[in-house]
Amino acid sequence: MTKTCSACHQNALLSSRYKMPPNREATYKASFHGIAQGFGDKRAANCASCHGSHDILPSSDPRSRVNPKNLGETCGNCHSGTGHLLTLGRIHQNQTLKDNPLVFLIKLSYIILIVGTVGGFIAYIILDLFSHYARRLFARLQGREPEPRRRRAGKTYLRFPLSYRVQHIIMMLSFLTLIFTGLPILFPESSFFKGIFNTPGSFQLRGLIHRGAAIVLITLVLVHTVFVLSSRRARRDVVEMMPRIKDYADFRKLIAFNLGRSKERPAYSRFNFIEKFEYLAVVWGSIVMGATGFVLWFPGWSMRHMPKLGLDVAAAIHGYEAALAFLAIIIWHLYSVIFSPDVWPMSKVWLTGEMTEEEMQHHHPLELEKLKETEPPAAEKPGEDKK
Repeated sequence: MTKTCSACHQNALLSSRYKMPPNREATYKASFHGIAQGFGDKRAANCASCHGSHDILPSSDPRSRVNPKNLGETCGNCHSGTGHLLTLGRIHQNQTLKDNPLVFLIKLSYIILIVGTVGGFIAYIILDLFSHYARRLFARLQGREPEPRRRRAGKTYLRFPLSYRVQHIIMMLSFLTLIFTGLPILFPESSFFKGIFNTPGSFQLRGLIHRGAAIVLITLVLVHTVFVLSSRRARRDVVEMMPRIKDYADFRKLIAFNLGRSKERPAYSRFNFIEKFEYLAVVWGSIVMGATGFVLWFPGWSMRHMPKLGLDVAAAIHGYEAALAFLAIIIWHLYSVIFSPDVWPMSKVWLTGEMTEEEMQHHHPLELEKLKETEPPAAEKPGEDKK
């Protein structure tokens, strides 16, 4: 159907001669309907679903199915509950500064944010690796032994109880599922995703899995909120997660250390500035993704209460926020917990919840001091001289 209509509508000569609006095929393919059709979903609306077949009329004609006064009824054939607000936005719309300035500026802002953030992550990783291996090289050149790898045996301290670890694992699995099932919408022309979702019904199944994972993540957010409010330890940890002036000082001290301008690492307490940034980013991302996801999940309700521009804005924010979160996880978080020389081959604290005394001394020395201060005195052995 799309190819049949596009044969004329994409023809530059015919479009010019009969004054037909250009780029109709491109704007359709960029919509969710077009993306679903591209993955073989035959239920998705095509050209005839909205424009009709033998009764096609210009949108300016009051009898046309796509006349602003009739759009609510036309879209309501599939999306029950649509209202007159839908007519406040254009359907076939190029997301350019001229045609759709709000969506264009949102996407441009996210692209700048993603490039700047990911560039900062990569610069941090390069500097951290350079600093680590440069210190080892200088130590050998000076005839000294490089800093030994911290032992993962001996006395341990509990950093994360089981309840923390279970929540983290559930979040990890639901997040990965959401990313895997959501990226095909953001990159519909990818041969990788085309190869995966090429069987009948697979694209619809992707949608069901995506929404199922969303329910799991939303439930986890609610459970985590109740958990924080009801647990004294969790409330204390959330307070510790709040940014402080010391975090900025620690960041500057770490950069100076990695550049060789300081011989002293920053001493972290319960959480360092990286962990705080990641936690707060998850909180922010969960709110944004949940709100925009709701708008896209229930298009009938959305089209009844907001113009189509609202759905376009939600789709842009949802997609680019997901891309930012995905890149932050695979580049920075995985480096911090797996690939960093300080924890390689992987920090196991997310599995065991424990760190050895040597690891604590290196990563969280201020917290270790507090833990030692609150430790009960060691029991005296029989016959030991009391002093």
